[in-house]
Amino acid sequence: DNYDLGHCRVLVMDDEEYNRDFICSQIKSAGCSVVAVTNGADAIKVHQTALQDKKPFSVLLLDLTIPGAMGGVDTAIEIRKVDKMATIIAMSGYTTSPVANKPQEYSFSAFLAKPFRITELIALLKKIRPVMV
Repeated sequence: DNYDLGHCRVLVMDDEEYNRDFICSQIKSAGCSVVAVTNGADAIKVHQTALQDKKPFSVLLLDLTIPGAMGGVDTAIEIRKVDKMATIIAMSGYTTSPVANKPQEYSFSAFLAKPFRITELIALLKKIRPVMV
């Protein structure tokens, strides 16, 4: 299946290589360029550089739990300080997390339960960023 998201840049933060590769390949199949990082500190750095280069990300997908490193919530809070309008989606296999129920209270635009299909991501993006899709 080929889904077209038009021209978009996506930042994916996930500490698990399998998840990262899978999510990235799904996003690329939808016609987006993707940058993958393993932790919050790298996500903040890459986001900062993208802003400086005037090539902002359309969407940031942040895994909530990064063992031994900055996870999604702290990363989202830091990114919001410099980019109020960023579309930041929390993703997690833990759907009982309080973030899943009230993502906006944790600096996220939305929540996506892992594992997810590209169709679910696109549906979510259409809902929160209709101009992009």
